[in-house]
Amino acid sequence: MKKERIFRYSAEQLAAIRQRGETRSNWAKAAALTDDEIEAQIAADPDEAGMVIDWDSATVAMPKPGRRGA
Repeated sequence: MKKERIFRYSAEQLAAIRQRGETRSNWAKAAALTDDEIEAQIAADPDEAGMVIDWDSATVAMPKPGRRGA
């Protein structure tokens, strides 16, 4: 069975990790992708099959302060 490993980092720690080049993300490659290439990759992902999101009508809702788990 695969063990899950969850790590918590502060914004400063994440910035230091990126500065040291310890990230496996290739942001230059990601930034160079066209919208059509991104859409094609999403369409090829079985986890995204049939998912259609209308970003023009999307909203952001922030949780209201209160008790956790309520």
